[in-house]
Amino acid sequence: MKVVVTGGTGFIGRRLVAALRKRGDEVWLFARDPSRAVASAAEGARAEQWDTESEGGPWQQVLSKADALVHLAGEPINSHRWNDAHKARVRDTREHGTRNLTRAIAALPSSERPKVFASSSGVDYYGDTGDLEMTEDSPSGTTFLSDVCVRWEREALGAREHGVRVTCARTGIVLGDGGGAFEQMLLPFKLFVGGPVGGGRQWFPWLHAEDMVGMYLAAIDDPRFAGPFNAVTESVRMGDFAKALGKAMSRPSWLPVPKFALSLALGEMGSLVAESKRIAPAFLRSIAFGWKHPSLDGALREVLSKGR
Repeated sequence: MKVVVTGGTGFIGRRLVAALRKRGDEVWLFARDPSRAVASAAEGARAEQWDTESEGGPWQQVLSKADALVHLAGEPINSHRWNDAHKARVRDTREHGTRNLTRAIAALPSSERPKVFASSSGVDYYGDTGDLEMTEDSPSGTTFLSDVCVRWEREALGAREHGVRVTCARTGIVLGDGGGAFEQMLLPFKLFVGGPVGGGRQWFPWLHAEDMVGMYLAAIDDPRFAGPFNAVTESVRMGDFAKALGKAMSRPSWLPVPKFALSLALGEMGSLVAESKRIAPAFLRSIAFGWKHPSLDGALREVLSKGR
């Protein structure tokens, strides 16, 4: 199988590319710096130059006759303190980049289009849910990131008009070593000052990185994946997550981080950390998806064992 991956050198992308190569797939990375991408990717992966603003180039020929396109690229949400310029970059890299891929698919002869377009999205689609449990049929929220996810998914789902199966993974907080939002959460616990943020009553949707990769592989292979799905294992209270993390690290987890401190430290992004997101993986449960790490305690132990 020929699989094209954008964002293949990122936190999830590296793992996915390695899994694809392990099972024998031909993998092409669309990357801003192809030589650097190949150097950091699994052995045998190839790369072509592409970025989220690209509207044409040799990459279009690579996309031709691909069996699957997995789209993970986008400006990291937490790479900078939020300001208008950074927020625009977060939005535009996702909206414009996805639009350019969909247009490239449309321009190909029907016999040469990918059979499936698996795009990333986020549970931020739902905004702050409070105690309401959200499934794939629930409405979008009204926050900045909700709007980003709506735009992102709309551009990807446009490929359905050209006979391509499209799925969008509304991803929770991914637990894994070597990057991602979870890596940033570990530092306070390492310094013995860890605890729940924003009061601890808000809901926290999580999944293990290995299961995230498994979901993308399933999305490529399984025709039941069509449309958005909630890429989470479960949602737990933030306070319970902090206790589980403290236990796994043998560190205290009692020191709460109040909302005003988040605002002082992170600005507008601080409100994102304090939001409640009670997300149910309704679709994945309906197809009896096989989670490799179904329990929070087990998932945390596995991740932390790699960092020791």
